[in-house]
Amino acid sequence: MVVSPKHPLASRRGRIPTPVLAEHIQISHVDPNDMTGLLVASRPKYPKIWRLSHLGAKLAFLRAGLGFGSMPLHTIEAELASGALIEITSDHAPPGGHVIDMVAIYRTDSPPGPAGRWFIDRLKQAQAPPLKRELSRPQPVSVAAKVARRRPSIRLLASKAKQRR
Repeated sequence: MVVSPKHPLASRRGRIPTPVLAEHIQISHVDPNDMTGLLVASRPKYPKIWRLSHLGAKLAFLRAGLGFGSMPLHTIEAELASGALIEITSDHAPPGGHVIDMVAIYRTDSPPGPAGRWFIDRLKQAQAPPLKRELSRPQPVSVAAKVARRRPSIRLLASKAKQRR
């Protein structure tokens, strides 16, 4: 999660308790084509939520200090490096951050073609064990150094199919 340095949560150090986060506005991204998540009778984690359907608008709201929220790391690397956004973490966040596992599944009697194999190979190359990282705070670090240290955003769990022939 990130906030603007102007936001009150930016001055907090360490893990921020959920009740403290609940006092502030969470800026959330929603897909306007899939509103089923809004219709499900589930209690949101934070009671003050502004839902936006455009990631660019969400980033602008976060930069303006209107709330806190999560963004894909590759979209905010420059902002984190420059100090325009500050990373925060909640007390319920998993160690090392959230990871999206990618799985490639295909029938062994019909393996992927050249494009599918290329894509699977690229995902395997991007796979790396999660890094143990601390909260990033603005420091005089070059963007290249920040990118080199970042945790990969894609993990792949794939198995090779045995060729029949």
